[in-house]
Amino acid sequence: MAFPLLKIAALGLLGWACYRSYEAAQRQAAQDSESEGADGQEGHESAPAQAESAPAKKASAAESPAQDLGKIRGIGPAIAALLNARGITTWAQLAAKEASELQAILDDAGPRFRVHDPSTWPAQAAELAEAN
Repeated sequence: MAFPLLKIAALGLLGWACYRSYEAAQRQAAQDSESEGADGQEGHESAPAQAESAPAKKASAAESPAQDLGKIRGIGPAIAALLNARGITTWAQLAAKEASELQAILDDAGPRFRVHDPSTWPAQAAELAEAN
C-alpha cells in the first residue's frame, strides 16, 4: 500500500519541479526579450536620426497629452509601454497606424509580444478618439 502512495507523491513532486522550471524559463525569456527590444531599438537608428527624432517625439508629446492605451481590448500595460516608447501615446496616433505596422512593432519586441493580434486596435482607437 505504501509503494503506490510513494509513487504518486514522487510523480507529484516531479510535476511540480517541471512546472517551476518551465515558469522560470518563461520569466527569463520575457526578461531577455524586453532587454533585447530596448537594446535593438537604439541600434536601428544612426546618431543624427536619433537627434532629429527626439525633438519630434517631444513636440508631439507636448501637443497632446498621453492617453490610456490600455482601454483598448488586447492592450495591457506592457504593450502600452511598448507603444509609448515607439511614440504612440494617443488614440489618434494609434488609429493612424496600420495593423501591419503595429504587428512589426510587436514582432521586434520579441516572442512575448509577437503572439498578440493588433488588427482591431486602430478601429478601437478611432472610436475612442472620436468619443473624446
